[in-house]
Amino acid sequence: MSVTYRTKMEPMPQYDLSRLPENTALKQQTLPAHQLELSASVVLSIFFATGGFCLCMGIILLLSAKSTREIEINYTNTCAHCAQLRENSSNFDKECTCSVPFYLMDKMEGNVYMYYKLYGFYQNLYRYILSRSNSQLVGKDIWDVTNCAPFQVSHNGTPIIPCGAIANSIFNDTITLSYHLNSSIHIEVPMLKSGLAWWTDKYIKFRNPRTSDLASAFAGSGINASGHVSVILSSSMLCRVGIATLSAGNGSLRVGAVNACISRTHTGLGFKHVAVLPWGSAKPPHWARPIYELDTEDPGNNGFVNEDFIVWMRTAAFPTFKKLYRRLSRVHYFVDGLPAGNYTFHISYNFPVTVFRGKKSVVLSTLTWIGGGSLFLGLTYTVTGSLTLLASFAILAIHQMLKKNKKDFL
Repeated sequence: MSVTYRTKMEPMPQYDLSRLPENTALKQQTLPAHQLELSASVVLSIFFATGGFCLCMGIILLLSAKSTREIEINYTNTCAHCAQLRENSSNFDKECTCSVPFYLMDKMEGNVYMYYKLYGFYQNLYRYILSRSNSQLVGKDIWDVTNCAPFQVSHNGTPIIPCGAIANSIFNDTITLSYHLNSSIHIEVPMLKSGLAWWTDKYIKFRNPRTSDLASAFAGSGINASGHVSVILSSSMLCRVGIATLSAGNGSLRVGAVNACISRTHTGLGFKHVAVLPWGSAKPPHWARPIYELDTEDPGNNGFVNEDFIVWMRTAAFPTFKKLYRRLSRVHYFVDGLPAGNYTFHISYNFPVTVFRGKKSVVLSTLTWIGGGSLFLGLTYTVTGSLTLLASFAILAIHQMLKKNKKDFL
């Protein structure tokens, strides 16, 4: 008895040749491969070399950081009368100054930098960091205050320039340093206000509007006696939050901030719009003067490109931080640095810290090829190198034990 099996011939699938990968070694995954087979001596050599390098670098970095000279003067309690005055925000327009004398025991050679240091000020809060307008700071659209809550517009509806919580809380103490040449002669130490900010911040991220007159660019033009502008248009009107843009058949006009859109009425001649709108801009609430008066003596350090402003706008990651405030100008008595002797800080106290239980200091410091006197990088290298060397000796000991027992380990 025989059994016959019949199979149905199935058609072969048709492939689209255009979708097939190219016949190359890379796309066909036929590249030559090499598998490393490291011996015990190679692995141990790598571990010992890495550990030795990190340990040596750590020691060098620690010695370099220790060679910096730094002095910190905390003036929170020294200027207690000013701190108490600033606790009441209604006294923002009242000037308060104090002097903090100190003695510099050893000479600070080379370049000397002055910093302000804050304790307990959190610049890393999420909403605080977002409260800024990058399009405004780069000079692209100085009226854009969309992301600047709660400091978008002033009480009368005009946009704040620069807007946002970061700009509003700028460190605004004025600090000068004087050197006591003798008991009767005091010399003001020359300090530079330039070279404080990163190059990319100064020339890329922060730009002024393209105009020779910053005051007119920021404050607006065409202001009438009441500080308002009257606009009559025969076309549609568009309003957005905080800013009004009026469009007409012959063009558009940016007129500043409004509190609400203005209704339109119909006449026989078409739609007519009559509006009286606030014009110009307002300074941040906690600022003593507008953005275009930060440094009237140096146009290259005024407006958005003011270096004190730029340094503050680069937010810190931790609640205790210091920011560069001035650089020593090495001229006359200070060619070689700051000589030892008696000095006095003269401070115009404006920035309140006691309301949030913070503190503030002035720091004078020199730098080395690795930066300031922070020990973090040196300690990191030292700990990493030490642990790597310990691991290397442990691996070597285990390898020797297994080698005596004629077992393979590496």
